[in-house]
Amino acid sequence: MNPSQLFASYAFAFEKAHLSDDWTAVEAFFAEDAVYLVADSPLFEGRWQGPKAITQHLKESLDQFDRRCDQRSIELVSMEETEGGITIQYKALYKLGEAELSFLGSEAAHYQGDKIVLLEDHFPPDSVKAIEAFAIEHKLV
Repeated sequence: MNPSQLFASYAFAFEKAHLSDDWTAVEAFFAEDAVYLVADSPLFEGRWQGPKAITQHLKESLDQFDRRCDQRSIELVSMEETEGGITIQYKALYKLGEAELSFLGSEAAHYQGDKIVLLEDHFPPDSVKAIEAFAIEHKLV
């Protein structure tokens, strides 16, 4: 499979885990020494290594933020294959009561064979401000 197909399979497994809370299938997409990096936001940045640590963080992040919102939608804006990986740009929309959060983000997946060795999330400064303000105001952190 090419990086686009690999990422689409990962994203499908992620969304399925979001609904079921069974992260076993998601773990299988990561190499044993894989690293997940979230940058740009002091409230959310961090580094997690290994499939179990990565998926545990993903679950905790969903529990703390996404699952506490009334609505969550992610729209793919662009996708670009790179040497050994893929970078996607997306637009996210969260609703909590009458409050709405809309922001842009990017995720880059770097592969070795069919396993993710590095997954990186990045956010532009205006998105960071919006996410952090929403999270603080609605006690999502």
